[in-house]
Amino acid sequence: MNGLVILSTLAVVSAFDVTKECESSTGVDWKEDPTDCSVFYLCYNGQRTKYVCPENMVTDSDSKACVPRGSRLDKCSKKDTPLQQCNAALKESCARYIHCPVPRELGTPVIPEVQECPYPLLYDEDSKLCAYPDSINCGDRIEPKDPCEYKANQCEGPNCVPCSARHPSCTGQPDGLNVWPGREQTPYFVVCRGDRVIYQGLCPEGNKERIFDPEAAGCVDI
Repeated sequence: MNGLVILSTLAVVSAFDVTKECESSTGVDWKEDPTDCSVFYLCYNGQRTKYVCPENMVTDSDSKACVPRGSRLDKCSKKDTPLQQCNAALKESCARYIHCPVPRELGTPVIPEVQECPYPLLYDEDSKLCAYPDSINCGDRIEPKDPCEYKANQCEGPNCVPCSARHPSCTGQPDGLNVWPGREQTPYFVVCRGDRVIYQGLCPEGNKERIFDPEAAGCVDI
């Protein structure tokens, strides 16, 4: 594959913004992401555009292109393979772990991938499965509780709606029904348990306009 992969096949994650990856670049430059083999950046005079390679492809710094994951051209994901163990938990987050996918073809090397349990699940080292927090002992792993502590709920760039606007938080809130922070005097509410969001919703429609009243811990007509 010569040159950059045709950009129409890539996911453009963010439009131009200024970041540390490109602050020392002049003209047009190509940078691979230091933590994610499927991501690279096009830098232009200190600004960057973030791209994500198609599924099962990773970046290659030599050809400055996306190449098949696990192929002889894949130098990125192979770098960390000896240090990673299948189904191993990660200390950086109790929700993240190393997954080893089954190769599609015989002889294809298994390339470990970092995966994350869906919110609010955590990774159980014993069963090697994602499970509800009540049954998980994270030990010395960092235990995420807020939806925005999960990578899947984060985004960046000028078109990104902040996670805190898309997902409610239960940090510091008592267990049970609570007002959705930032949406006071509206029908939106959240159910909390152990500083985690276990349900988010809207007051059911009635004959009158309704809002969630934190003092009544329920929906009221206005």
